[in-house]
Amino acid sequence: MLGFWPNWWDDWILEHKVSFSGVEKIIYLHPDVTTIDVKEDIYSAWKEWVLLRDNSRFLEAIRVVGGDPITNIVSLGATYFLINDWKIRPAEGSYSLAVNGNLYSDDGLDPFINTLGDYNVRISMNRSNLIDTVSTGGGSGGLTIAENAKLMSLPSAETIATAVSAEIYDIIRTDPSIELSSIPNTTAPLATQIQFIFQYFRNKRTVTNTTERMYKENASTVLGSSALNDDGTTFTKSEMA
Repeated sequence: MLGFWPNWWDDWILEHKVSFSGVEKIIYLHPDVTTIDVKEDIYSAWKEWVLLRDNSRFLEAIRVVGGDPITNIVSLGATYFLINDWKIRPAEGSYSLAVNGNLYSDDGLDPFINTLGDYNVRISMNRSNLIDTVSTGGGSGGLTIAENAKLMSLPSAETIATAVSAEIYDIIRTDPSIELSSIPNTTAPLATQIQFIFQYFRNKRTVTNTTERMYKENASTVLGSSALNDDGTTFTKSEMA
């Protein structure tokens, strides 16, 4: 297969997955290449190729956008565009080709062209998120695979809110209340004040012309009492204590 290329390309073919034809404006994938990374195998290789001999005379093949920092920990993912009518031609044969990275063509068409022979190449484009780089700030790179997997496994804010709501509902509907041992004051927690109202209307109470008493669940222990007074004009019920 090396004879397909000019002799001076032999070393390049051994070191890279692609070769560039400036005259045809075609990026050839080498035989037996079934996985290719857009950044490393195409973009970086093209930058090296431009520096060889007089290859800089040919029209540019690819441009990149993205990589800009969004915050101090997140950067915009890189997206690559074939330009000036450059295209990629897979190696001859019928096989599956996995392409990793965001790759498009400036003309809006498919960045790949057919093989010369009557073959079927199934191309799988594994594009990344627009935001795909998380910098740790003090390290030498982004998150590790394990760290990213851990981050992605964390529950969303919506999931957390739903769980909290369900827990509150469970507390209100199913958790048993605790009988009061004394009359609560005005700064008592809301749940205690609600418990007081419940016991006041549910439990035993006695009323004389001078005193109202409310009892605990056993109907014999006084929880609290309030003084009553009627001067013939105004009826007064004092604070229960």
